[in-house]
Amino acid sequence: MNQTLHIFKKDVRRLWWAISITLLLVAALGHIDRWRADSLVSSAEGLLDLLLPLSWACLIAMAVHGEPLAGDRHFWLTRPYRWPALLASKILFVLVFVHLPYFLENAAVLGFRGFSPWDYLPQLLWKQVVLAVVLTVPAMGLAALFENITHFLLAAIAIAGAAVYVVGSAQPVRFAWVAAFPFRAGVSLVALAIGAAAVIAIQYARRQTRLSRIIGLATAVFAGLLFSYLRPALTARASAALHPAHAALSLGLAPATAELPPGLRYSLNQPSPVLIAIPIAVSGIPDGVEVRPTQLTLEVSAPGGRRYQSPSTYRADERVDVDADLYTSGNNINPPKWLVLRFRNPVYEAIKNEKIDVRGTYGVELYRPGEPVSMALGGERWLPGVGRCSSTIDESPNPYQEGLIRVLCESPLEVSSLTRVRFWQPANGHERDQHLGDSASLTSGLRWAWLSPLHRLQTFFQLTSGGREELPGNHWLVSCETLASCQLAITPSYNAGQAATDFELRGIVLSDYRMSPKR
Repeated sequence: MNQTLHIFKKDVRRLWWAISITLLLVAALGHIDRWRADSLVSSAEGLLDLLLPLSWACLIAMAVHGEPLAGDRHFWLTRPYRWPALLASKILFVLVFVHLPYFLENAAVLGFRGFSPWDYLPQLLWKQVVLAVVLTVPAMGLAALFENITHFLLAAIAIAGAAVYVVGSAQPVRFAWVAAFPFRAGVSLVALAIGAAAVIAIQYARRQTRLSRIIGLATAVFAGLLFSYLRPALTARASAALHPAHAALSLGLAPATAELPPGLRYSLNQPSPVLIAIPIAVSGIPDGVEVRPTQLTLEVSAPGGRRYQSPSTYRADERVDVDADLYTSGNNINPPKWLVLRFRNPVYEAIKNEKIDVRGTYGVELYRPGEPVSMALGGERWLPGVGRCSSTIDESPNPYQEGLIRVLCESPLEVSSLTRVRFWQPANGHERDQHLGDSASLTSGLRWAWLSPLHRLQTFFQLTSGGREELPGNHWLVSCETLASCQLAITPSYNAGQAATDFELRGIVLSDYRMSPKR
């Protein structure tokens, strides 16, 4: 213990100026986050969310390089340093000057925003775990592989560049793939942290730099492959196992209907893809539950052994034979009513009159709406499962618009984007329903506030008067002759679990379900 404290004090004396810089950045980030009243971060906060982790990584590297582990000509090797004490001193340094300030900053932001830090202690501790997995453990592992800060920074830039390339290359135009992003990113980061922890243990216990570098490189490659090639169906099943919906869902063919899907969200990279809308029915959904479906995989089997698969990893510049998606009616929280297939013309012409089989996997997220809670304009309310919701009124300089009402909800817990906000005027019956997260302020720069302890979502209502909302193109406006006569109500939404289910539709003739895309 004495040796651990001795090395720790030496590092503090040597790096006091670097410690001061990181503490100032933490304080600046906390000050900006405390006063933020928008779901999107400002450019200043976005830059601090980038600069603060960079400064922490440099501070960790400088502490590790006080006694470099790579090489065999360092002064400290001649001293009777015990490696457990040396490793403990570096861990203590990281805990005191990285994790502790971040924990206090998070707690202070919660306190200033009206939340009790003690009530949300599990969430605060979870943020520390995320910081360790994402930053501190990988930074210590990378620093242990190099002799000086210059080599560390070059390696960090190379790894960051590779990560940006992998994310950009693996991010296709597929909602199923986008929905799987948090899970596959989390799995990849955990794998990277485990490899970094192994490097730290080997370097401090044995100082086998060559072996450690091989392990580090292999870990980085493995994490990149995990991120790129984890299939959406696999991630959906894993998520469903962690948060089961407890519902026996099944998808089957429904009777033909004259109603068609309300618009198309995306199409193949072809001038005129052939669109097939197959009516379907999903059973097993509990009463009073909202559904957010996602098509994960699909395969079309035609006579003669011909198979066409809907890829879940395609990019917009690729030629795709068939693509698929589930469509609902009204909005995206109803059970799916159509399975829409998009074929390239040559593929469709080859199988349009043959009986084919359609197999696939779809995933659903179930949400249970709560009881609506009214809120006064310009006031705030606390809602269970949603947090603190407030509404502000901004006057508009536009002569054709009367003002803007912003509804913002924030909580240390994740706020559901299916939380419904209703605005109406009882006198004339004008009303509009929106969801949190469907509106945002215009901003530039970085928008990812991953260091903030709060989740924030918002929506806007644009006010008008004199019947302007009835004019063509003004359907997004709401009328409010006097603000005193208008009301707001928020209906919270609670996650009821996830499920991933296989389906099979046999004997389908594509020509019976062909439709024309809406222009």
